[in-house]
Amino acid sequence: MPKTIEAIVKGETLQALFRLMDDGTLVLPPLDASLAPWLARFFAQDHEQEPQLADATLVYLAEQLQITRIFTLDRRHFSTSRLSDGRAFELVPGPS
Repeated sequence: MPKTIEAIVKGETLQALFRLMDDGTLVLPPLDASLAPWLARFFAQDHEQEPQLADATLVYLAEQLQITRIFTLDRRHFSTSRLSDGRAFELVPGPS
């Protein structure tokens, strides 16, 4: 198992993420009332890919923050998702 995935499985990376949030290095934007109708449209348009709620919420946040670079180990959903202006996501880490 690659070291990165092994660390995630052991929870080391997740704990490091929590520390970054706790010390203010990583700030998560708030979700507001516009999320629910956006998600309804997203799932209606993207139902064939069977996206997870967490994935859809990340796409929503990317839209709100105008972010195209996404860190994910789940390339299947993010490689087909697009921002409303048609731009594709840059997935990190890149293809192996």
